[in-house]
Amino acid sequence: MLKIGIDLDNTLAPTTETIIKYTRETKKKYTFKGLNSTKQYTIEEKEKFYNFVNQTINQQHPKSFLPIKDTVDIIPKLAKKHKLYILTGRTHKNEKPTKKWVDTHFPKQFQKIVFSKYVNVEQYIKNKGQRCKEYKIDVLVDDVLDNIWDCHKKEINTILFDFNKQYSWTKGKIPKTTKIAHDWIQVSEMIEEMDV
Repeated sequence: MLKIGIDLDNTLAPTTETIIKYTRETKKKYTFKGLNSTKQYTIEEKEKFYNFVNQTINQQHPKSFLPIKDTVDIIPKLAKKHKLYILTGRTHKNEKPTKKWVDTHFPKQFQKIVFSKYVNVEQYIKNKGQRCKEYKIDVLVDDVLDNIWDCHKKEINTILFDFNKQYSWTKGKIPKTTKIAHDWIQVSEMIEEMDV
């Protein structure tokens, strides 16, 4: 049995796709430098961006904000064999809608949803590698390279999730031991290989 940490946004939930769709449908006049990275943003731009993202996430109805393909079938199977945790960059500002979404699509499948706390925008009190160590996570499934590298440095197994090879932000140098999955069937197979 493994303890598996799973990221929420763009790993379980199609968050970027939903934000883009919401922006188009509501004709919000929000200008993004790009959804792929916020590294070029000023602190003020990051705060504005994350406030917009949080508002968008919080406005989504759980029944119309559907999980990424195959997760609804695979997560219960994994939960029968392993202990699953959601490790999210979301903060407690999003706790109520996040728990409602998880309970709607994955009832009683996760041991805990671990929310993040920030010193300021993108500066965590504890990063994902520290959270994984705290919860004794054996493997992290995530779409963010910084989280993959952080866990790798702490000797935690990692699976980089690049859904259908569509996530431009997952491109770049990765640790040699990191596996890359393009869908949840591959994630499941990789986890089963680790649990031998």
